[in-house]
Amino acid sequence: MGMLWSCQEASKKPKSQEPKLAVEQLEGYWEIAFVTHANETFYPKRGGIPLWDYYQINEKEGFRKKGQPTFNGRFQTSEAATSFQIRENSNGFALVFKTPLDSWEEEIVTLDSLQLVLAHHHKEYHYNRRQLK
Repeated sequence: MGMLWSCQEASKKPKSQEPKLAVEQLEGYWEIAFVTHANETFYPKRGGIPLWDYYQINEKEGFRKKGQPTFNGRFQTSEAATSFQIRENSNGFALVFKTPLDSWEEEIVTLDSLQLVLAHHHKEYHYNRRQLK
């Protein structure tokens, strides 16, 4: 019996852990492709000009600014920046925002080199990474 148990134990492989989120991929410019809410999809382009968010991170904290490309091919961001912390929770990771007037969390549903999906209050914000010239 002892030998059988040893062989069975030796054949068991440890479960591979899910890879940790590569939060450094969050940094940069992300175009807001669409927002979903209650089985509807909204495309936020105003007058044909795409909307962008710029994320800058330093370890487990950072800020987000709103922005948009200009007609001369450059990029313009807002002066106002909203600070956040990156926290691990039971679902994965979240961006925890806090301003003098409000605080909220946005769950990171997907993050890779090309796509970002954030969930907040039954809405999902879908982003695509774009390379700026």
